[in-house]
Amino acid sequence: DGAWFGFYDADAPLVEIELHESMPPVAIAQGLGQTKFGTARFVWNSAVRLSRCLAGLMLRQASSDPPGTSTAPLLAVELGSGTGVCAAALAVALRSIARPCEVLATDLPQSLPLLVNTAWRNRLEGVLRPAVLDWNGALAAARACSETAFDRHDFDIGASGAEASWPQLASADLIFGADITFSAPLRRLVLELLVRA
Repeated sequence: DGAWFGFYDADAPLVEIELHESMPPVAIAQGLGQTKFGTARFVWNSAVRLSRCLAGLMLRQASSDPPGTSTAPLLAVELGSGTGVCAAALAVALRSIARPCEVLATDLPQSLPLLVNTAWRNRLEGVLRPAVLDWNGALAAARACSETAFDRHDFDIGASGAEASWPQLASADLIFGADITFSAPLRRLVLELLVRA
């Protein structure tokens, strides 16, 4: 299965990640030679592990739900999506158990082409939605409205290429990410953002 840290297959322009025998693999095009994408251009080992973990969790949840259980669409936000492998894995897993969902895959503006490609390649347009998320702006909004409650049904996850906002984080059922940042100041910022969500 490989180490937790490092790249999954840094030399492959296209990788397929097996999630579970009952699900199709997630196909990811890596931005090889595209330094403008930074570390976001690779699939990381920890992202592969999180993808498989999410798929397994969704399968276990579906098998434990009583028959005829009506479920609202799951609203999920991935932070630091990079290539979007984890967001795509969650969307594929939920689709395989017929659970409606909206997955907002967020990152810096330069990563949006990778995320759009992942949504397209895995036929997840309209389900996996790439968006820019400014962590500083979201945290400032969270601090400003710390007493405000959000109804998750009041917010549309957004169109592809949109900018994500604090209300979308606050209304999400699930916020997740793998290898979000290696910067200590940014780790503190992300942790405070998650605590407030």
